[in-house]
Amino acid sequence: MDMASFAHARSSLQLYLLLGNDPEGRPILGRLSLGRIKGNVSAAACLQLAQALGQVLAHPVHGVRRVRADDVVEV
Repeated sequence: MDMASFAHARSSLQLYLLLGNDPEGRPILGRLSLGRIKGNVSAAACLQLAQALGQVLAHPVHGVRRVRADDVVEV
């Protein structure tokens, strides 16, 4: 039986920006998505990118999420 291998065709990095607070004090978040990030980029490199972008954006980065999509199965 052959083993299948999986390769991530692409991933994206989503930055959640703190835009302000609603009247009850809950955060209002916006999302900035960066696409076409290679699947082999380390988590540390993604965090470093998010921190660098946080220094130049008008709103502070509240959270970061990496999304891997389009898994390719090679049999």
